Amino acid sequence: MLFDANGRQLHRQEAINIVDPNLEYVTNLSYTNRPVCLVRENHSGDRDHCILKASDRSVWAYAEHIENEARALEFLRGVRGIPTVKRVYNNPEVVGLLKEFLPGEDLYRKQGLSVDMLTQLEDTVEHLHALGVANFEIRPNNVVASAENNYVGLADFGSCVYRNDLSSQGFDFAQRIDRADLQKLTMNVRREPLQRYCT
Repeated sequence: MLFDANGRQLHRQEAINIVDPNLEYVTNLSYTNRPVCLVRENHSGDRDHCILKASDRSVWAYAEHIENEARALEFLRGVRGIPTVKRVYNNPEVVGLLKEFLPGEDLYRKQGLSVDMLTQLEDTVEHLHALGVANFEIRPNNVVASAENNYVGLADFGSCVYRNDLSSQGFDFAQRIDRADLQKLTMNVRREPLQRYCT
């Protein structure tokens, strides 16, 4: 959420202009009052869509969420199924993140995942855990899938936690949360528990 000098909440393009005037509003993507916009860069020939999250620093919880996601995406750069950071906006008034738009639909809109896509998602989560990151919020609205591209990815890392910031028991707990969330997603397709997590 961004506000003008009079405390009025700014909407869509006027808020985007404060973060980056070279971005053009396309549509809103958020299920909550947290602004998440689909935008495109209008200063170059690249008209690919991107995701923009931005907040006034006075909305500290969402500002921290954005900063945490930016940290995670920079750390996880190159991991399959994770969006790439395009830019981070960080000044005394505003924090923002411009990231790659993952193709497809989230699982609130999509009917489910193929077994191949579930395997991709499981492999991505295992890779995160091996790198010392737990997503901590693998939910249908945070999983994006495209049957056309045989692709699945995690869209939100604002709630993730890091092995280096937790006790070993704390990180083990975070990994168990991720695995339980995966179990819930996979039960709709497999109708059986994930064998790799049943040891």
